[in-house]
Amino acid sequence: DSTAIFYLNSLQGIISINGDTLVKPKYRNIKKMKNGFYGTFSNNFEKGIINREYKEILTTKHTNITLLAQGIQVIDSSKILYYDYEGKEKKDTFFTKYFITHSENGLLIASENQKDYGVIDEITKTWILKPKYHRIDISNPNFILTSNKDDNQVFSAKSKELLNKSKQKIIVWG
Repeated sequence: DSTAIFYLNSLQGIISINGDTLVKPKYRNIKKMKNGFYGTFSNNFEKGIINREYKEILTTKHTNITLLAQGIQVIDSSKILYYDYEGKEKKDTFFTKYFITHSENGLLIASENQKDYGVIDEITKTWILKPKYHRIDISNPNFILTSNKDDNQVFSAKSKELLNKSKQKIIVWG
């Protein structure tokens, strides 16, 4: 990569390998994201997006942001908004109803209220697991791990319960 995130007066910006300032230091934090995008963070932990051309396409005012293959989802004042990669708002009945926190192996971790999460099949857009969990892991293509405090459950990728209300936790995939 030919860029670097730098600090100046406790704020971060982005410079090129030649030392040219690509993004002025005005953010509390900048994090490199996928596909050449950068997440920006304010002192109030609000988030924004800088694109591959180092232009701010979403101002640093959102409480949560997810980059999806189809576009960008944000939470703004508890409302789900959906944008294309140019920063233009899109109207989409699915992506403005369900906030997607993670997408992997054809599965989407989603929530309507940002408290209870479930798993949606990415193709059929139907629930595999209804939203009632606080934490979900779909990083292994064969398992879905869920938890609510001490209630840990393991499901197959097709939602068959494998460990029912167990205090056991999977710590290593095999």
